[in-house]
Amino acid sequence: MRIVTLFIAALAACPAAPPPVDAVVHRSSCLGCHRPVQGSGLAHGIEQAHPAVDGQPLPCVRCHGGDPSGDRLSTAHIGAAIDDPLALRSLTHGELDAVSPAFLRFVNPGDLRVAEEACGGSCHGAEVAAVKTSPMALKTGSFAAGRYRAGQQRSASALKAIRDGTNLDFAVGERHGTVGAVARLDEPRISGDEDRPGPYYDLLLSKKCSGCHLNRFADQEADGTHRSSGCSACHMVYAGDGKSRSADPTVSATEAGHPQTHTMTARPGNGVCLSCHNAGGSRIGLSFQGLRQAASPGHEPSTVVPVPGAPYGLSHGGLIARERSDAAYDATPADVHFEAGMHCIDCHTEAEVHGDGHITSGGGAALEVRCETCHGSPAQAADFTTRRGIILDHLRRDDDGSVILTGRVTGREHQVPQLHTMVAAAVPGSLLHAFKGRDANGFSHLDRLDCSACHSAWIANCYGCHVEVEMGASQRSQISGNVTLGKVTYSQRQIRTDDLILALGTDDRIKPSMPSERLFLSAKNGAGDRVLDKAVRQTLHGQPGHGQRAIDPHTTRRWSPFMACRRCHEGDSARLAAGFGSDRFVESDGRGRSHRLDQVQTEAGESLVTFGPRAEV
Repeated sequence: MRIVTLFIAALAACPAAPPPVDAVVHRSSCLGCHRPVQGSGLAHGIEQAHPAVDGQPLPCVRCHGGDPSGDRLSTAHIGAAIDDPLALRSLTHGELDAVSPAFLRFVNPGDLRVAEEACGGSCHGAEVAAVKTSPMALKTGSFAAGRYRAGQQRSASALKAIRDGTNLDFAVGERHGTVGAVARLDEPRISGDEDRPGPYYDLLLSKKCSGCHLNRFADQEADGTHRSSGCSACHMVYAGDGKSRSADPTVSATEAGHPQTHTMTARPGNGVCLSCHNAGGSRIGLSFQGLRQAASPGHEPSTVVPVPGAPYGLSHGGLIARERSDAAYDATPADVHFEAGMHCIDCHTEAEVHGDGHITSGGGAALEVRCETCHGSPAQAADFTTRRGIILDHLRRDDDGSVILTGRVTGREHQVPQLHTMVAAAVPGSLLHAFKGRDANGFSHLDRLDCSACHSAWIANCYGCHVEVEMGASQRSQISGNVTLGKVTYSQRQIRTDDLILALGTDDRIKPSMPSERLFLSAKNGAGDRVLDKAVRQTLHGQPGHGQRAIDPHTTRRWSPFMACRRCHEGDSARLAAGFGSDRFVESDGRGRSHRLDQVQTEAGESLVTFGPRAEV
């Protein structure tokens, strides 16, 4: 409550001026500073973050804590403890664990360390509990398969994560591709004579691959990557440059690291998802927009058309928009769903995004939406049901049989083509009937082929990642935040967009696939002696450490040259689709052995890569 003295001006004709009047203004101390009364007499400033509950706005302290009766910043705010770092947005998840909970909550109520109290309770308790074990919070899928291929664990099931995690309701065999608990990945201690790739691979994970997840803020350094931590990472929207556009007079408009406005959203758009799913192993967000990450300098042809600047922190080569500046046809077009104005959450469900309490070993175990959920099958119309029985309530069927999807972000209505009506109308002998129908012998491509096998327009295949570790140099750990011995650098040598290699997905359907860390690892000890020279990982069972995984590239088109019949049925492209490889990308490891980087099996059917993990059913 604030006391404001109002002086009523005396009229010149009045014999005496009236005394001053003390008026009581019923406004909390938070709004007194963050939404002050202007000269017009109207309050203006910070936006109401959360929608009203039972018709009443939530008080600021319900989420942030603090003292609403305090009339000074020092008494109203929650201050940092003596040993609390003030720059929370630059801290690693290990450093954030040591921050006093009250101060962390004051800065970001959505952080998963405090969200149970700030967001949970009687409001969002189930969601907070579920998201703590989600892939985006634990990063299990980024660690499991890679560590298995490096010989650091005996299976591709999740063992390590960003932090400890437990599913108290876990039951063996209830869901494939899930585990009951995971332990935090700690930075390895590497001896001077270590000559196994595995420990150096863990160092790569801890120093280069542990920075993007819900248990920390973004680095706030690159355009397009700004976000908060925890629930706020998705539900508070950041501008591309990370600067505030809020009317709050106390927030800097020039300092990066603030949400666009103090407003939550229940329906995050593509920009929110892309703040993480933009590069490296999360490149699907780029493909969806018709973009790809550039290869290392010197490995791109002169014909490519780059995107100006260095969004998403891709300063070494940036983004490529087109493969040929002199071609009339764009070989890497955007996904038709993106072109139609759809957003990620129009397809991906709450359980896929928030998590559902399960700890998964990879992305396949978390996904439940299929193309058939919206488009149906050749035999029947879509029933809007995911593979786990969830009915999508933003789909409907009109009286004329049309299926309509209402965009969750835009509210725009999209008519969804139905496969069974197209097949029924297809003329026998036509391409449509040959592709999607059933011939006289009962054969149909769709018996085994996933829709993405024919409807993907391109794939960002990366061949030949090189990792160099120098134990005589130091680098900051993305886990502890400490500068420790072991400096890791890496480069991506070749990226091709027109290679189609088919593989069995986790549901035993044939899909496009992409290399999964065709990685050569070199290392020097503290004395500068080379202990590993372009070593290739190997599992503890003697399987190849080069990986391949079936994916949906998120480059869906109704038709493109990439899906021509010859891809699977004619000449060299058919051999490539079968995984037999070519002589275009051949590299030798430190032992002089040659590796065809686009080959996944021999003519005799011997696997040259490790697929999977196939546990993600």
